[in-house]
Order: sequence, then C-alpha cells, then structure tokens
Amino acid sequence: MKYDIFISYRRDGGYETAKHIADLLLRDGYRVSFDIDTLRNGNFDQQLYGRIDQCRDFIIVLNKTAFERTLDPSFPKENDWMRSELSYALKHNKNIIPIMLPEFEFSDNLPSDIAQVRIKNGPSYVIEYFDMFYARLREFLTSRPRRLTVVKYILSGLLSVAVILCGLYYLVENANFGSLPLDATHTPGELYNLGNNYFLGEGGVSKDYDEAFELYQKASEQGLAAAQSQLGYCYKYGLGVSKNYKDAVKWYRKSADQGDMHAQRNIGNSYFCGQGVPIDYNEAARWYRKSAEQGFAEAQNNLGGCYKDGKGVSKDINEAIKWFQKAADQGNVMAQTNLDTLK
Repeated sequence: MKYDIFISYRRDGGYETAKHIADLLLRDGYRVSFDIDTLRNGNFDQQLYGRIDQCRDFIIVLNKTAFERTLDPSFPKENDWMRSELSYALKHNKNIIPIMLPEFEFSDNLPSDIAQVRIKNGPSYVIEYFDMFYARLREFLTSRPRRLTVVKYILSGLLSVAVILCGLYYLVENANFGSLPLDATHTPGELYNLGNNYFLGEGGVSKDYDEAFELYQKASEQGLAAAQSQLGYCYKYGLGVSKNYKDAVKWYRKSADQGDMHAQRNIGNSYFCGQGVPIDYNEAARWYRKSAEQGFAEAQNNLGGCYKDGKGVSKDINEAIKWFQKAADQGNVMAQTNLDTLK
C-alpha cells in the first residue's frame, strides 16, 4: 500500500475529527495513512516512519490537550508517538498542515525537535463551516488525488456493457419485462457485502458512498445488525447522506441491541462525546463494557480509559490496567501506550 498523506492525532480528543478528514480524503481519491493500529507486525517505529517517508503531506490534528504528555517531563519520550511522528516529518521536510481544534493553543515550551510546527500554516477549523474548512484543507495539500487510467475507464465501460447484456438476457429468459427491486433478489447479507464493495471501492466497482448507503439501508431495514452499524457510521460522518448524529445513534442502537460489538462501541462514543445524545459517561461505560466483553480491542481500551479517569465508573487503576492489557494483547497501540503510563 502506498500513501500520499499521513494524519497524526491524539486518540483522546482528536480521533473523531481525524477519522472524518481521513474518510473524506479517501473518498476523494487520496491515499491516506490514518490508523497506526494496523501496524501490528515487525518493527513498529520503522513501519511508522516508512509511511511518513512515502507521504508528501503530514496533517496533524491538535486538540487542547495534544501536547500535554509532550510537555510532561515524567512521560517517556519514546512512548509519545504523536511527537515522534511530528518530529520525523519536520526533519524530513514534509508539508506540515496543522489543524487546530477549538481551545487549542501552542505552548511556548515545545521541545526543539517539534517547535517549528508553530510557524506552519493550516486552514482555520470551524465545525459549523466544515465544508468550507475541508475545501481549504485540500488547497494546502501538495498531493493530488488518484485518477482512473484510460485502461481502467475502458475496462469499466466493458464491465457496464456486460452487466447490461446479462440483465437483458435475464429479462428475456424469464419473460418478464419488469425489474425486481434489488432487495427482492438479494439476501440482507448480500446487500451488505455489496455495500462494502462500494464503500471501499473493491470487488470490481468504484468507490461510491451513495450506492453504499443505499445498499446498507436496504439491508438495515431487513434487520441485519452489521449493516445497521455501518449505516450509523454513514450518518455520523456524512458519507452518502447528510451528516446526522441522531440518526447515527438510532441505527447504532438497533445494531447494538442485537449484540454488534462495533455498534456498541460506537454508541458508547456517542454518549461519551455527546453526539446525537447528551453526554452520559455512565451510558458510555455501559456500552463500552458490552463491546469489550465480546473482545473488541478498541472498546477494551475505551473502558480502561473510563476506569483510569473515573468516568461512568469508579476510578480503579487495577481495572484500567486489566482492560488496557486485554486490548494491548491484541496489538492495540493506544492501549499499549496507556499501559506504559500506568505501570
């Protein structure tokens, strides 16, 4: 996998914005390195720096606590991955684009290896005008989105012709010149899998969030939990549909009530951040637990964070370590970092 853009962020406070930006850039044809949790094998730091080497652009999402651990002399420098990423990108003259979230301010005491970030330019972030912000962000990029080659266009055209011919053959063979709706001829699972193909741009189809959303919706209306979870994700990030946190929670809940661990974690995030529902740490911890007990590493890490900070549960460092360890054993990098801070 090759990359054009590297996105650096803190899980605590920066993840949601970074994920949204990554999804939009991927949608628009950029090759984005976003989630370092995928770097589970081999020499982690070398893989990480290898990705940055590939990229021309380095986006860093800065929330109000972004440099807290960087400025904490007791925090091990080698565990401060955002600092390491930024330092490496600056040293190798990448195009640094800071995204400064509300309440963020640069400290005068940044270490010398990352102090230059203060003079880098980025678009003004205003959540109420996100579309304008995103358009400005693209102007700061030196990377260009990938385009289909002429050969791919030809193959795509041939595939379309083949599909039309197959459709005509089906109609003639069945002596029925009316078309059946897609959900009448496909199982919910088939609809969901086809939706995933469009969402990811795999399986011989181009990435198309509108098509993916429609297919997820059809499968969701037939009660498929995985599709309901993905439909909630589309509503949350405005992929194929207008962003709507309340509708995201609605579909997350339908899926979570059926036991889908991803939806359970996501609805926990909704309560934790107050997106579509009021902030409620008790509810957040409850849903994180449901997902964590099914073995979902990200939920285990989130539940560990609740115990570490006493949010939604009584503060209990031993319980925090227990859940961080479960996630860390699965290769979750944030849990491994959290574990190091407590041991």
